[in-house]
Amino acid sequence: MPDEPISAFGERLLAALDSLRPRAFVLDLRFNTGGNLDLAKDLMATLEERTRGIPRFVITGRATFSAGITAAAAWRAAGDVTIVGEPVGDELDFWSEGGNIILPNSGFAAHFANAFHSYSELPCPDDVPCFLDLSAPDLRPDSPVSSRWADYAAGVDVALVAIREELARSRCTLPSNGSCIRSRNRRG
Repeated sequence: MPDEPISAFGERLLAALDSLRPRAFVLDLRFNTGGNLDLAKDLMATLEERTRGIPRFVITGRATFSAGITAAAAWRAAGDVTIVGEPVGDELDFWSEGGNIILPNSGFAAHFANAFHSYSELPCPDDVPCFLDLSAPDLRPDSPVSSRWADYAAGVDVALVAIREELARSRCTLPSNGSCIRSRNRRG
């Protein structure tokens, strides 16, 4: 936002995280359609580090694209995160970046992609310019839920309902070192 750069927002968010000491962390990427993936990269890394040891959830949806997929893949690759919601809006390996050109004869604008993002566990192909190679496990939701119109009209966020249910089901045992061990059904 023009009146608050991402760095100021990040400082405010991290201060709140430190003072409130949440019991769980939820990152909602449902409507992150992308953009400059470098803008929040440092903030995401700091959040991932500071939320270790508590239940962590990433909400994804059909409108999670490009830089939104980058964030989801980075959290999945870091481990100990539950993805809730709908599948992301693209594959884990996709073309992006590029620019716009005006076609000379028609005058129509066209967008071209010139960099490959490889987020799957497959290596980036040798013969393509690879912008980013993350090697993350798949992003299929561990807890798949989809909103219906009736949910939206009633003000019910089915993803948050699923997260609350997961937290209620989680059993936390405290071993001698005091850390919480949760048992959940998870994908490998």
